[in-house]
Amino acid sequence: MSVEVADRRSRGIVGGVVGGAAEAAYRWVLDGRNRRWDRGEGVRRFDDARVVSVGNLSVGGSGKSPMVGWVVDRLVDHGERVMVVMRGYKGDEDGSDEELEHRARFDRFGERVVVRAGADRARLIEAGLASGGFDAVVLDDGFQHRRVARDVDIVLLDASRADWCGRCLPAGWLREPVESLRRADAVVLTRCDLADEIVIEEGAEIAREAMDVGGVVARARHAWSGFEVVGVDGTRREEVAWVRGMRVVVACGIGHPGAFVSQAERTGARVVEALVRPDHARWNLGHASALASLARSVDAQAVVTTRKDWVKLGSVWNAAGSGVPVGVVDVVIELFEGREPLASMLVR
Repeated sequence: MSVEVADRRSRGIVGGVVGGAAEAAYRWVLDGRNRRWDRGEGVRRFDDARVVSVGNLSVGGSGKSPMVGWVVDRLVDHGERVMVVMRGYKGDEDGSDEELEHRARFDRFGERVVVRAGADRARLIEAGLASGGFDAVVLDDGFQHRRVARDVDIVLLDASRADWCGRCLPAGWLREPVESLRRADAVVLTRCDLADEIVIEEGAEIAREAMDVGGVVARARHAWSGFEVVGVDGTRREEVAWVRGMRVVVACGIGHPGAFVSQAERTGARVVEALVRPDHARWNLGHASALASLARSVDAQAVVTTRKDWVKLGSVWNAAGSGVPVGVVDVVIELFEGREPLASMLVR
């Protein structure tokens, strides 16, 4: 059964005259802050390490986490020690979902990559560099966090939504207008496999016009590289083909759930139901039990979820007593255009 997931970002938060007035006020405040930061007021620069920012223009998922993974891989391949710094949105005593996701992703690098989360990212960077040994800092979701100067600014545009010319908060879903791309050094159009070529080229042209000469425009797609399968008999690794032909329930709390469901279907899974929760939603035993009950009721052979969700769901899943295996997806960014210029920019 094909499952269609509504994307709440297709609607504005506040509409009508009220939304327009609120958007105008938001942009007025944003313009004032950006002018101060353009002058360098309140901006901290670190000379002991290169700072690379990965961010976007819009609210919701555009692929920042896998893109951070791609950037870190390139830097580590170049022999550098890397500190990943993030805000840690909606974290608890164990950390935020994205923080835990990054820790799991970079665990294989040992001490070559550390992850730090907190509201004062400049202080985190200062403390990390004081401890010694870091060559690069990667800011996760850093485009709007201008208190830290950066050497490379990478901005993601989700081609499957093509909302980069839309309205700003709270009338729309843009954090900043498209003109802000003038600050970017590179723009990566993500999910190009889900968009028409006309839409992709429009986004690329917008990016080229906004950036200075030498700016990189890259095209990318999200890809599933495999599964960590968690079952009653333990945990194992499986190739993507493992899910082909299976009756599955998709469960996620991410910024772009529709794309995740679509990816499951295109991978060959038979998606019989989807449990979609708000972005960054926490999973407790009640949520896990509801998911387990849903999976049993539709005779699902597996539950498919994201690494971001599993770092919270996994702690309560066994207590839910499902017996249904869970396939935790490993998602990577594949750059099929602009890869080499962007990689060179990172280690220049």
